[in-house]
Amino acid sequence: MRALRADEQSLLRALIASSDRALLQQLPDALVQESEDGTVGIRFLRPFDGLTRFSRTVATADFIDGDGMPVSTALHVDKGGRLMELDFAKMDFSPILKYPSPNELVIRPATTFQNESRWEILRKLWRDDIPVDDLGNYVARRAAIIAYLGIAWLPFKFLLMILDLLTTGVRGGGVPDAGLELWRLAFCLMALAFIAIAPTSVWRSAVKGLAVDHTPAAARVDANWYAAATVLVLVVPAIVFVAICK
Repeated sequence: MRALRADEQSLLRALIASSDRALLQQLPDALVQESEDGTVGIRFLRPFDGLTRFSRTVATADFIDGDGMPVSTALHVDKGGRLMELDFAKMDFSPILKYPSPNELVIRPATTFQNESRWEILRKLWRDDIPVDDLGNYVARRAAIIAYLGIAWLPFKFLLMILDLLTTGVRGGGVPDAGLELWRLAFCLMALAFIAIAPTSVWRSAVKGLAVDHTPAAARVDANWYAAATVLVLVVPAIVFVAICK
């Protein structure tokens, strides 16, 4: 844990000035630590509460590092409007040699969800900022969503059958079966998405949360148990979901 260095403050001021100048008030008292999740950058220390999670990317920029390699940088804030993370993506994945001066930056418009690359979207889905104490609620909410999808299928299926009856007559035209299968597939894919994403997010968040009081190796081992428990918890409503949708 440390205060911001002068070169970090200079870079942050340039990024903030291009988007949300109100964030400048947070810099004097900011405390940061080096990212320890395989990425390059700094993470701002914030209280773990309901607003700790990622909200948006404030600003992005490009610059050339001391070895001539292109680097992209992005500044993120959480749902409480607090500075969350400054990260870097270097072309050859080597360490950053020096922070750029403001006149070396090429500021780009803040990334929006619609313009993000597929990898950036997936990276946000695989979250890593869920407080350890909230992991149980996070998994329970996803289990409830899977169950709700299964329950919602029954009235939705009935509605589709009524629409088919009104449009094709009492005997039907054979097409509704294909339509029902298509909608059933869509529901199943939504449920599968929650099952696929949740364990990864739980593992990443558990590793970061447990690393405060554990060695990295021990944190990873414990995080494996968190992820395994997540899979078990989500499989039960998934089985119910499949049974209902048959």
